[in-house]
Amino acid sequence: MNTQDDNASKPAVPTAAELLAATAPTARGGQAVPPGASPSTLEDTLGITESPSARTLRAAADAEPGVRSRSCLIRTDETPGGVRVIVSIAVAYGLAVHEVAHRVRRRVAAAAVDLFGTAPESVTVDVKVVWLDEPADRPASH
Repeated sequence: MNTQDDNASKPAVPTAAELLAATAPTARGGQAVPPGASPSTLEDTLGITESPSARTLRAAADAEPGVRSRSCLIRTDETPGGVRVIVSIAVAYGLAVHEVAHRVRRRVAAAAVDLFGTAPESVTVDVKVVWLDEPADRPASH
């Protein structure tokens, strides 16, 4: 059995250390990934951006009254020069979810344009409402 020939035909699989290094928040010193940049690391190749960028966009969502962001995924690998943001939010019970999602989409898109320096039409924002929180006028119990 010749395992050397078998291994030569298989694509290289990154080690756990390489994956962790590529997705570490400080992998590139906190710089945002410019849209359309050629991939230079595994992180760029997978389209995963750094957490400071995601935190900035989550803060834009959190600025909407009655909203708490839960997660944010930024994709720069789907269309050349484009940015796709998928933000998950919790909305206070009793608010018009559709209207809140629309306002969050506008806030996050504006922040993405500022953050990445792209044209507004190149930014796509998907808002997923994943939870209804306590009513907006009543503090959540701990």
